[in-house]
Amino acid sequence: MKRGKSMTNTGRWLIATALTASMLAGAIQPSAHADTALPCSPNGVTSADNALAALLNGRLDGALRGGVSGYQISCARVVVKTTQRRGLGLRAAAIAVTTAIVESRIQNLDYGDADSEGLFQQRPSMGWGTPEQVRDPVYATNKFLDYMVTNVPDWRTRSVGEVCQAVQRSAFPERYGYEAHDGAVVAQALFGGAAGYSGDFDGNGLTDFTVYRPTTGNWRILYNDGSTYTRPWGGSQG
Repeated sequence: MKRGKSMTNTGRWLIATALTASMLAGAIQPSAHADTALPCSPNGVTSADNALAALLNGRLDGALRGGVSGYQISCARVVVKTTQRRGLGLRAAAIAVTTAIVESRIQNLDYGDADSEGLFQQRPSMGWGTPEQVRDPVYATNKFLDYMVTNVPDWRTRSVGEVCQAVQRSAFPERYGYEAHDGAVVAQALFGGAAGYSGDFDGNGLTDFTVYRPTTGNWRILYNDGSTYTRPWGGSQG
């Protein structure tokens, strides 16, 4: 697993300084390698991924704030779908996405600290699998979840940051708690159910929301005009 420089805890207003210091120390930059990172989804980056990234930009307050890409959403989508296939809930998906934000900025990397690779920067030398396996987003997510459900029995009630740390065993445990909000936002937007992510998307002062269909991988925005929800939009429609 990646060992990065710790982010300061002196307040969220110091995030820019903390990120700059981390980058200078050699930590993975938010999207510096997105053009060369390995694909996450067999279908590649979809128009829905790009549209959702545009929606979430400005609504995140951690390392991905203002810079999340469709590629990163495509990787998060694989993590969330893999979690759903196991019958685990939204909290498990949020924990996994939070970890991927910290470890790789949700990028499927073929490099990292020491022999760390993949979304979760898992180390083959530490028993996480072969290099090829930890670069497989489905395998890597399942491996993360396997460890979590087996070795962190209170993962449903323990704080997200503490659960991430219990799995990853990082030298800098405080990083996970800081990204827990964004991990939850991204996971909720992709998870499904009635409302994926809510907000005033068209600026009319009323709350709109996204609806995601895990069976088709499609999502839509339903706009609130004051009496009904209308005008589905956002990537491919299902």
